[in-house]
Amino acid sequence: MPADAKAATVDILEALLATPPAAPPAGAEAFPNQAALARLVRRLPGPAPTRKPEPPRAPCPAPAAPAAPRAAAPRAKRKATHYLSQAAAARLDAAQARLRAAGKGRVTKSGLVEAALELALDAFEADGERSPLCRRLGRTPSAGRPSR
Repeated sequence: MPADAKAATVDILEALLATPPAAPPAGAEAFPNQAALARLVRRLPGPAPTRKPEPPRAPCPAPAAPAAPRAAAPRAKRKATHYLSQAAAARLDAAQARLRAAGKGRVTKSGLVEAALELALDAFEADGERSPLCRRLGRTPSAGRPSR
């Protein structure tokens, strides 16, 4: 940026609050909420609030033995966008509401979709063309077209 252009820049907020406002048209403010903004800015200067110092913490004890292996940590997730029919989306909402009402903890639509997909794919991998997934789609992987 050239030096002349930098010198010509104006701090808009400073200009707004430092210069007296022009006379507004009859019955209107020059800038909407200008008075409220000016009151807010005038309140800000002053000493910063003080905090109480935190007491020193005791050091963490070293573990006595190596920790036992935990259950598999959740794998990294990848965002994927898929489109659902209105009926499928409504069923997903209803299933989420029923699971939450049944006290199943935090139930997310993402978790529901992932669980359903894993169930369907497990059955497909085990049963192939006889799986509910193939029946629902009305296709067999080898044919690649509807079997009617």
